[in-house]
Amino acid sequence: MTIRNFVVYVIVFVIILSSFKVPEILLNSVSDNIENEVYEKIENETALDIETENIYLVKAIHYMEDENNPVEIVTSANKWDSIVPTEFDTLNVDDELLKLKEYDILKNFEISKNGKYNIKLINKLYQHYNEEYVIDNVLFEANNVIYHVEIENKIKKILNISVQKDMLNVDNREDLLVNFVKYLDLYIVGDWSYSDNVLRSEKAKLVVSLEENNDDYCLSVHSSNYINRLG
Repeated sequence: MTIRNFVVYVIVFVIILSSFKVPEILLNSVSDNIENEVYEKIENETALDIETENIYLVKAIHYMEDENNPVEIVTSANKWDSIVPTEFDTLNVDDELLKLKEYDILKNFEISKNGKYNIKLINKLYQHYNEEYVIDNVLFEANNVIYHVEIENKIKKILNISVQKDMLNVDNREDLLVNFVKYLDLYIVGDWSYSDNVLRSEKAKLVVSLEENNDDYCLSVHSSNYINRLG
């Protein structure tokens, strides 16, 4: 065998060997690219901005509205009774309603003269790995007005309030939503924008909205993913 023929044989052998490996390499490369694209898409849809990750309430809202996190219902007061709010360590509904009045969200709220209100309370406990979050779901009656509120138990902020229409300052919807964000101490996020009758933050992945339900208005803050699931 001449050297020339040997070289030709080697080249042919390399070409044949490569024909088996190249498709596998290409396939692996395409597969890796697809996996990376899917992963990046998921991360982009769910990841919070670095600045907002350290804001407790932002994380709490996202974790509580994550459908994969378990929730336990704990009933603390299941009767519609006259109760002094201070009897329950988790409750300061009257104080928070007064704050909503101070932020021009509620038109009026007056503390009961005898210090008692009709209250029905359900605690909802959410777990995210080793962390726990509690929502106080409260029906609260003061001076013949019923307020349905959801309060985050740790920092005592109302995340959701339903009340008869004449109790909310709805003359300017945008101002109302902005004032609610200020009350929640979430205006520090800094990128809130108003469109389609809602206030949105892309950094925090949150939406603040006002919904009309028969005789009531519902003012609330939710994660963007939660809103998307509702359709």
